Amino acid sequence: MKPFKIIFWVLCAIGVYQLYGYFTVHTSEEVIAYKRFAKAIKSGDSYALRMNSQPAVLAKAKDYTAGGAEYLKGYEEVFTYYVVKSNFVSPDEKRASVIAEQVTRVNSETHEKLWGALEIRIQHSVEFVRDGDSWLVSVFRGPVPRKTER
Repeated sequence: MKPFKIIFWVLCAIGVYQLYGYFTVHTSEEVIAYKRFAKAIKSGDSYALRMNSQPAVLAKAKDYTAGGAEYLKGYEEVFTYYVVKSNFVSPDEKRASVIAEQVTRVNSETHEKLWGALEIRIQHSVEFVRDGDSWLVSVFRGPVPRKTER
């Protein structure tokens, strides 16, 4: 084999490995439950909050819903994505924890870019407990928002 072909196949293998890692993390049950909960907080969907969390967490989540809307005031939202920093499932598969960032790309009134002029990162730390075949939020440590310009 020529060196170019070897380098090409090594790069393809690295790319496939990275995609495999991304999809295994973002399609795991606890990460999907986190995304559903974070989206419900962001949109203020009380039904989804009630279905995905324990009653003690529900009251705090409603407070965070109001705070998140205030933080986006004056900006036009372009899109939102999630960066999973760590996720852990206990060996008995009864508890799980996820540390992730909810990244929202926004445009201000003066700047208009296709990907958003600013990015607002809100870090969440969430612990889950298994309830039958689904995960319920048992602990939600408050978001820590910060704005960065890119």
